[in-house]
Amino acid sequence: MQQSYLFYYIAIALILIIIVAVIYASFRLRKQKLRNMFETNEYIRALNFLIEGNSSRAVEYFYKAVQKNTENIDAYLKLGDIFRHQKKVEKAIKIHSELLVRRNLDYVTRTEIIRSLTLDYFTAEKYDKALENINSLFAAEPKNVWAKKQQIAIFEAKYDWESAFKAFKLLDKWEKQKAAQNHLSLYKVELAKQKFQEKKEKEGRILLREALKIEANCSAAHIALGDSYVREERFTDAIKTWVEFVREVPRRSYLVFDRLQEVLYSMGSYSEIENILQELYQENLKNLDIVFTLADIRARKGELDIAVGLCKSALEIDAGSTQAKSRLVRLYDRKGDKEKALKAAVELAEQSVEVKHDFHCSVCNYHTDEVLWHCPKCGAWNSFDI
Repeated sequence: MQQSYLFYYIAIALILIIIVAVIYASFRLRKQKLRNMFETNEYIRALNFLIEGNSSRAVEYFYKAVQKNTENIDAYLKLGDIFRHQKKVEKAIKIHSELLVRRNLDYVTRTEIIRSLTLDYFTAEKYDKALENINSLFAAEPKNVWAKKQQIAIFEAKYDWESAFKAFKLLDKWEKQKAAQNHLSLYKVELAKQKFQEKKEKEGRILLREALKIEANCSAAHIALGDSYVREERFTDAIKTWVEFVREVPRRSYLVFDRLQEVLYSMGSYSEIENILQELYQENLKNLDIVFTLADIRARKGELDIAVGLCKSALEIDAGSTQAKSRLVRLYDRKGDKEKALKAAVELAEQSVEVKHDFHCSVCNYHTDEVLWHCPKCGAWNSFDI
Protein backbone atom coordinates (compact mmCIF):
# COMPACT_ATOMS: atom_id res chain seq x y z
CA MET A 1 0.00 0.00 0.00
CA GLN A 2 2.77 2.34 0.98
CA GLN A 3 4.52 1.49 -2.27
CA SER A 4 1.45 2.47 -4.31
CA TYR A 5 1.33 5.80 -2.47
CA LEU A 6 5.00 6.30 -3.28
CA PHE A 7 4.37 5.79 -6.98
CA TYR A 8 1.42 8.14 -6.74
CA TYR A 9 3.54 10.93 -5.23
CA ILE A 10 6.33 10.36 -7.70
CA ALA A 11 3.84 10.60 -10.57
CA ILE A 12 2.41 13.82 -9.15
CA ALA A 13 5.91 15.25 -8.77
CA LEU A 14 6.82 14.31 -12.34
CA ILE A 15 3.63 15.90 -13.65
CA LEU A 16 4.38 19.08 -11.68
CA ILE A 17 7.95 19.14 -13.00
CA ILE A 18 6.70 18.72 -16.56
CA ILE A 19 4.12 21.48 -16.09
CA VAL A 20 6.73 23.85 -14.63
CA ALA A 21 9.15 22.98 -17.47
CA VAL A 22 6.48 23.64 -20.09
CA ILE A 23 5.51 26.95 -18.45
CA TYR A 24 9.18 27.96 -18.17
CA ALA A 25 9.87 26.98 -21.81
CA SER A 26 6.79 28.86 -22.94
CA PHE A 27 7.90 31.90 -20.97
CA ARG A 28 11.42 31.74 -22.47
CA LEU A 29 10.02 31.28 -25.95
CA ARG A 30 7.64 34.18 -25.53
CA LYS A 31 10.44 36.33 -24.12
CA GLN A 32 12.69 35.43 -27.09
CA LYS A 33 9.90 36.21 -29.55
CA LEU A 34 9.32 39.56 -27.89
CA ARG A 35 13.04 40.24 -27.96
CA ASN A 36 13.31 39.27 -31.64
CA MET A 37 10.30 41.40 -32.44
CA PHE A 38 11.85 44.33 -30.57
CA GLU A 39 15.13 43.87 -32.43
CA THR A 40 13.31 43.59 -35.74
CA ASN A 41 11.34 46.75 -34.99
CA GLU A 42 14.57 48.66 -34.26
CA TYR A 43 16.10 47.45 -37.53
CA ILE A 44 12.95 48.17 -39.56
CA ARG A 45 12.69 51.65 -38.08
CA ALA A 46 16.33 52.26 -39.01
CA LEU A 47 15.65 51.16 -42.59
CA ASN A 48 12.61 53.44 -42.78
CA PHE A 49 14.64 56.41 -41.59
CA LEU A 50 17.30 55.54 -44.18
CA ILE A 51 14.69 55.47 -46.95
CA GLU A 52 13.34 58.84 -45.78
CA GLY A 53 16.84 60.32 -45.97
CA ASN A 54 17.10 60.87 -42.22
CA SER A 55 20.57 59.41 -41.79
CA SER A 56 21.09 60.63 -38.20
CA ARG A 57 17.99 58.79 -36.93
CA ALA A 58 18.90 55.77 -39.06
CA VAL A 59 22.29 55.64 -37.34
CA GLU A 60 20.57 55.85 -33.93
CA TYR A 61 18.31 52.88 -34.63
CA PHE A 62 20.93 50.79 -36.40
CA TYR A 63 23.03 51.15 -33.24
CA LYS A 64 20.07 50.03 -31.14
CA ALA A 65 19.57 47.04 -33.44
CA VAL A 66 23.20 45.86 -33.17
CA GLN A 67 23.22 46.42 -29.40
CA LYS A 68 20.33 43.95 -29.16
CA ASN A 69 21.81 41.55 -31.69
CA THR A 70 25.50 41.67 -32.54
CA GLU A 71 24.92 39.14 -35.33
CA ASN A 72 22.89 41.66 -37.38
CA ILE A 73 25.55 42.02 -40.09
CA ASP A 74 23.36 44.08 -42.40
CA ALA A 75 22.80 46.72 -39.70
CA TYR A 76 26.57 47.06 -39.25
CA LEU A 77 27.05 47.16 -43.01
CA LYS A 78 24.55 49.99 -43.46
CA LEU A 79 25.98 51.89 -40.50
CA GLY A 80 29.36 51.91 -42.22
CA ASP A 81 27.80 52.97 -45.53
CA ILE A 82 26.06 55.91 -43.82
CA PHE A 83 29.34 57.02 -42.23
CA ARG A 84 31.02 56.89 -45.64
CA HIS A 85 28.33 59.12 -47.17
CA GLN A 86 28.76 61.49 -44.21
CA LYS A 87 32.50 61.66 -45.03
CA LYS A 88 33.33 59.89 -41.76
CA VAL A 89 35.38 57.46 -43.78
CA GLU A 90 37.66 56.16 -41.05
CA LYS A 91 34.61 55.07 -39.03
CA ALA A 92 33.22 53.31 -42.08
CA ILE A 93 36.53 51.53 -42.72
CA LYS A 94 36.70 50.39 -39.07
CA ILE A 95 33.16 48.95 -39.08
CA HIS A 96 33.50 47.17 -42.42
CA SER A 97 37.02 45.85 -41.66
CA GLU A 98 35.83 44.36 -38.37
CA LEU A 99 32.93 42.68 -40.17
CA LEU A 100 35.27 41.09 -42.65
CA VAL A 101 37.25 39.20 -40.00
CA ARG A 102 34.16 37.44 -38.68
CA ARG A 103 33.97 33.70 -39.18
CA ASN A 104 31.34 31.76 -41.09
CA LEU A 105 30.43 34.59 -43.48
CA ASP A 106 28.58 33.31 -46.53
CA TYR A 107 29.74 34.28 -50.03
CA VAL A 108 27.05 36.93 -50.63
CA THR A 109 27.61 38.65 -47.28
CA ARG A 110 31.39 38.64 -47.66
CA THR A 111 31.06 40.13 -51.16
CA GLU A 112 28.80 42.92 -49.90
CA ILE A 113 31.26 43.77 -47.13
CA ILE A 114 34.19 43.85 -49.55
CA ARG A 115 32.25 46.11 -51.92
CA SER A 116 31.47 48.54 -49.11
CA LEU A 117 35.07 48.48 -47.90
CA THR A 118 36.27 49.15 -51.46
CA LEU A 119 34.07 52.24 -51.63
CA ASP A 120 35.35 53.34 -48.21
CA TYR A 121 38.96 53.21 -49.36
CA PHE A 122 38.08 54.88 -52.65
CA THR A 123 36.37 57.75 -50.82
CA ALA A 124 39.37 58.05 -48.50
CA GLU A 125 41.63 58.17 -51.61
CA LYS A 126 43.42 55.03 -50.39
CA TYR A 127 43.45 53.67 -53.91
CA ASP A 128 45.94 50.84 -53.42
CA LYS A 129 43.84 49.44 -50.56
CA ALA A 130 40.73 49.73 -52.71
CA LEU A 131 42.46 47.83 -55.52
CA GLU A 132 43.44 45.05 -53.09
CA ASN A 133 39.77 44.54 -52.24
CA ILE A 134 38.80 44.58 -55.91
CA ASN A 135 41.41 41.93 -56.65
CA SER A 136 39.85 39.72 -53.98
CA LEU A 137 36.50 40.11 -55.76
CA PHE A 138 38.09 39.11 -59.05
CA ALA A 139 39.66 36.07 -57.38
CA ALA A 140 36.18 34.82 -56.51
CA GLU A 141 34.48 36.04 -59.70
CA PRO A 142 36.85 36.88 -62.62
CA LYS A 143 34.12 38.66 -64.62
CA ASN A 144 32.72 40.79 -61.82
CA VAL A 145 31.33 43.81 -63.71
CA TRP A 146 30.86 45.96 -60.61
CA ALA A 147 34.48 45.37 -59.59
CA LYS A 148 35.75 46.18 -63.08
CA LYS A 149 33.83 49.47 -63.20
CA GLN A 150 35.10 50.43 -59.77
CA GLN A 151 38.62 49.48 -60.80
CA ILE A 152 38.32 51.80 -63.79
CA ALA A 153 37.11 54.62 -61.54
CA ILE A 154 40.17 54.12 -59.31
CA PHE A 155 42.57 54.17 -62.27
CA GLU A 156 40.95 57.40 -63.46
CA ALA A 157 41.27 58.94 -59.99
CA LYS A 158 44.97 58.01 -60.02
CA TYR A 159 45.37 59.45 -63.55
CA ASP A 160 46.59 56.00 -64.57
CA TRP A 161 45.11 56.32 -68.05
CA GLU A 162 46.95 53.34 -69.52
CA SER A 163 45.52 50.96 -66.91
CA ALA A 164 42.10 52.59 -67.30
CA PHE A 165 42.31 52.03 -71.07
CA LYS A 166 43.10 48.32 -70.68
CA ALA A 167 40.43 47.79 -68.04
CA PHE A 168 37.77 49.62 -70.04
CA LYS A 169 38.63 47.66 -73.17
CA LEU A 170 38.16 44.40 -71.24
CA LEU A 171 34.86 45.64 -69.82
CA ASP A 172 33.72 46.44 -73.35
CA LYS A 173 34.35 42.81 -74.33
CA TRP A 174 32.06 41.74 -71.51
CA GLU A 175 29.29 44.28 -72.05
CA LYS A 176 29.62 45.71 -75.60
CA GLN A 177 29.10 49.23 -74.31
CA LYS A 178 27.69 52.09 -76.34
CA ALA A 179 30.16 54.89 -77.14
CA ALA A 180 33.06 52.69 -76.02
CA GLN A 181 35.24 53.93 -78.89
CA ASN A 182 34.82 57.52 -77.82
CA HIS A 183 35.72 56.65 -74.24
CA LEU A 184 38.80 54.71 -75.29
CA SER A 185 39.96 57.50 -77.60
CA LEU A 186 39.72 60.02 -74.73
CA TYR A 187 41.97 57.84 -72.58
CA LYS A 188 44.57 58.10 -75.35
CA VAL A 189 44.14 61.89 -75.34
CA GLU A 190 44.77 61.97 -71.57
CA LEU A 191 47.88 59.83 -72.04
CA ALA A 192 49.05 62.25 -74.74
CA LYS A 193 48.56 65.21 -72.39
CA GLN A 194 50.84 63.53 -69.87
CA LYS A 195 53.50 63.16 -72.55
CA PHE A 196 53.12 66.84 -73.46
CA GLN A 197 53.65 67.80 -69.81
CA GLU A 198 56.90 65.83 -69.97
CA LYS A 199 57.86 67.85 -73.10
CA LYS A 200 57.55 64.71 -75.25
CA GLU A 201 55.58 66.21 -78.12
CA LYS A 202 56.28 63.48 -80.67
CA GLU A 203 55.24 60.67 -78.31
CA GLY A 204 52.12 62.62 -77.43
CA ARG A 205 51.17 63.04 -81.10
CA ILE A 206 51.60 59.30 -81.68
CA LEU A 207 49.05 58.69 -78.91
CA LEU A 208 46.68 61.25 -80.45
CA ARG A 209 46.87 59.49 -83.81
CA GLU A 210 46.06 56.24 -82.01
CA ALA A 211 43.03 58.03 -80.53
CA LEU A 212 41.92 59.09 -84.02
CA LYS A 213 42.29 55.52 -85.27
CA ILE A 214 39.92 54.43 -82.52
CA GLU A 215 37.49 57.26 -83.29
CA ALA A 216 38.08 59.43 -86.35
CA ASN A 217 35.84 62.24 -85.04
CA CYS A 218 37.47 62.57 -81.62
CA SER A 219 37.32 66.33 -81.14
CA ALA A 220 39.74 66.38 -78.22
CA ALA A 221 42.40 64.56 -80.26
CA HIS A 222 42.07 66.92 -83.26
CA ILE A 223 42.36 70.02 -81.08
CA ALA A 224 45.28 68.70 -79.02
CA LEU A 225 47.13 67.57 -82.16
CA GLY A 226 46.97 71.07 -83.64
CA ASP A 227 48.07 72.59 -80.33
CA SER A 228 51.10 70.29 -80.28
CA TYR A 229 52.14 71.42 -83.77
CA VAL A 230 51.81 75.05 -82.68
CA ARG A 231 54.11 74.48 -79.70
CA GLU A 232 56.74 73.26 -82.16
CA GLU A 233 55.92 76.15 -84.53
CA ARG A 234 54.71 73.74 -87.21
CA PHE A 235 51.92 76.13 -88.09
CA THR A 236 51.05 74.64 -91.48
CA ASP A 237 50.48 71.22 -89.92
CA ALA A 238 48.35 72.79 -87.19
CA ILE A 239 46.19 74.61 -89.76
CA LYS A 240 45.78 71.46 -91.82
CA THR A 241 44.74 69.49 -88.71
CA TRP A 242 42.12 72.04 -87.65
CA VAL A 243 40.70 72.51 -91.16
CA GLU A 244 40.23 68.73 -91.39
CA PHE A 245 38.51 68.87 -88.01
CA VAL A 246 36.07 71.54 -89.21
CA ARG A 247 35.22 69.39 -92.23
CA GLU A 248 34.76 66.22 -90.19
CA VAL A 249 33.02 67.72 -87.14
CA PRO A 250 31.37 70.95 -88.38
CA ARG A 251 29.08 71.33 -85.36
CA ARG A 252 32.15 71.79 -83.14
CA SER A 253 34.09 73.96 -85.56
CA TYR A 254 33.82 76.96 -83.21
CA LEU A 255 36.31 75.20 -80.93
CA VAL A 256 39.20 75.84 -83.36
CA PHE A 257 38.34 79.09 -85.17
CA ASP A 258 40.09 81.26 -82.58
CA ARG A 259 43.11 79.00 -82.81
CA LEU A 260 43.11 79.18 -86.61
CA GLN A 261 42.96 82.96 -86.60
CA GLU A 262 45.69 83.30 -83.99
CA VAL A 263 48.06 81.01 -85.90
CA LEU A 264 47.43 82.64 -89.28
CA TYR A 265 47.79 86.13 -87.86
CA SER A 266 51.06 85.14 -86.16
CA MET A 267 52.26 83.89 -89.58
CA GLY A 268 51.22 87.14 -91.23
CA SER A 269 48.74 85.24 -93.42
CA TYR A 270 45.79 87.54 -92.79
CA SER A 271 44.10 86.75 -96.06
CA GLU A 272 44.64 83.00 -95.79
CA ILE A 273 42.18 82.57 -92.94
CA GLU A 274 39.47 84.20 -95.03
CA ASN A 275 40.21 81.94 -97.99
CA ILE A 276 40.05 78.87 -95.79
CA LEU A 277 36.80 80.00 -94.21
CA GLN A 278 35.22 80.87 -97.55
CA GLU A 279 36.10 77.40 -98.80
CA LEU A 280 34.61 75.79 -95.67
CA TYR A 281 31.56 78.07 -95.89
CA GLN A 282 30.81 76.89 -99.42
CA GLU A 283 30.95 73.30 -98.17
CA ASN A 284 28.55 74.02 -95.30
CA LEU A 285 26.41 77.15 -95.73
CA LYS A 286 24.57 76.55 -92.46
CA ASN A 287 27.66 76.48 -90.25
CA LEU A 288 27.07 79.64 -88.22
CA ASP A 289 30.48 79.50 -86.59
CA ILE A 290 32.07 80.01 -90.00
CA VAL A 291 29.62 82.84 -90.79
CA PHE A 292 30.41 84.69 -87.55
CA THR A 293 34.16 84.30 -87.98
CA LEU A 294 33.92 85.64 -91.54
CA ALA A 295 31.78 88.54 -90.29
CA ASP A 296 34.40 89.40 -87.65
CA ILE A 297 37.18 89.37 -90.24
CA ARG A 298 35.20 91.61 -92.58
CA ALA A 299 34.43 93.98 -89.71
CA ARG A 300 38.13 94.23 -88.83
CA LYS A 301 38.85 95.14 -92.43
CA GLY A 302 36.23 97.88 -92.26
CA GLU A 303 33.85 96.09 -94.62
CA LEU A 304 30.87 96.70 -92.34
CA ASP A 305 28.12 96.21 -94.93
CA ILE A 306 29.43 92.75 -95.84
CA ALA A 307 29.70 91.88 -92.14
CA VAL A 308 26.09 93.02 -91.59
CA GLY A 309 24.96 90.91 -94.54
CA LEU A 310 26.66 87.83 -93.12
CA CYS A 311 25.00 88.34 -89.72
CA LYS A 312 21.60 88.73 -91.40
CA SER A 313 22.17 85.49 -93.31
CA ALA A 314 22.89 83.84 -89.97
CA LEU A 315 19.50 85.06 -88.68
CA GLU A 316 17.83 83.47 -91.69
CA ILE A 317 19.26 80.15 -90.50
CA ASP A 318 18.60 80.78 -86.80
CA ALA A 319 16.23 83.67 -86.09
CA GLY A 320 17.02 83.60 -82.38
CA SER A 321 20.82 83.67 -82.70
CA THR A 322 22.15 85.91 -79.92
CA GLN A 323 25.62 85.88 -81.51
CA ALA A 324 24.22 87.35 -84.74
CA LYS A 325 22.20 90.00 -82.88
CA SER A 326 25.06 91.03 -80.60
CA ARG A 327 27.30 91.52 -83.64
CA LEU A 328 24.62 93.53 -85.41
CA VAL A 329 24.38 95.88 -82.43
CA ARG A 330 28.10 96.61 -82.68
CA LEU A 331 28.12 96.82 -86.46
CA TYR A 332 25.16 99.23 -86.67
CA ASP A 333 26.76 101.36 -83.97
CA ARG A 334 30.04 101.52 -85.90
CA LYS A 335 28.12 102.50 -89.01
CA GLY A 336 26.38 105.30 -87.09
CA ASP A 337 22.93 103.78 -87.58
CA LYS A 338 21.73 104.35 -84.01
CA GLU A 339 18.11 103.39 -84.69
CA LYS A 340 18.97 99.92 -86.01
CA ALA A 341 21.58 99.45 -83.28
CA LEU A 342 18.98 100.25 -80.61
CA LYS A 343 16.41 97.91 -82.18
CA ALA A 344 18.92 95.04 -82.31
CA ALA A 345 20.00 95.77 -78.72
CA VAL A 346 16.40 95.65 -77.47
CA GLU A 347 15.81 92.30 -79.19
CA LEU A 348 19.00 90.97 -77.69
CA ALA A 349 18.12 92.21 -74.19
CA GLU A 350 14.68 90.62 -74.39
CA GLN A 351 16.25 87.23 -74.99
CA SER A 352 18.47 87.71 -71.92
CA VAL A 353 20.90 85.02 -73.03
CA GLU A 354 24.62 85.09 -72.39
CA VAL A 355 26.55 85.19 -75.67
CA LYS A 356 29.64 83.57 -74.22
CA HIS A 357 29.87 79.80 -74.47
CA ASP A 358 28.96 78.22 -71.14
CA PHE A 359 29.30 74.47 -70.81
CA HIS A 360 27.67 72.46 -68.04
CA CYS A 361 27.96 68.85 -66.97
CA SER A 362 24.71 66.97 -67.51
CA VAL A 363 25.50 64.71 -64.54
CA CYS A 364 26.44 67.14 -61.73
CA ASN A 365 25.69 70.52 -63.42
CA TYR A 366 29.30 71.73 -63.05
CA HIS A 367 29.69 74.95 -65.11
CA THR A 368 32.75 76.12 -67.01
CA ASP A 369 33.69 78.24 -70.03
CA GLU A 370 36.49 75.78 -70.80
CA VAL A 371 36.10 72.93 -73.29
CA LEU A 372 36.26 69.74 -71.22
CA TRP A 373 35.66 66.08 -72.01
CA HIS A 374 36.05 64.77 -68.46
CA CYS A 375 34.18 66.47 -65.61
CA PRO A 376 36.61 67.47 -62.82
CA LYS A 377 33.80 67.41 -60.25
CA CYS A 378 31.98 64.09 -60.79
CA GLY A 379 34.35 62.31 -63.20
CA ALA A 380 31.74 61.82 -65.95
CA TRP A 381 32.92 61.53 -69.55
CA ASN A 382 31.41 63.45 -72.49
CA SER A 383 28.84 65.01 -70.17
CA PHE A 384 29.30 68.60 -71.37
CA ASP A 385 26.96 70.17 -73.94
CA ILE A 386 29.72 70.87 -76.47
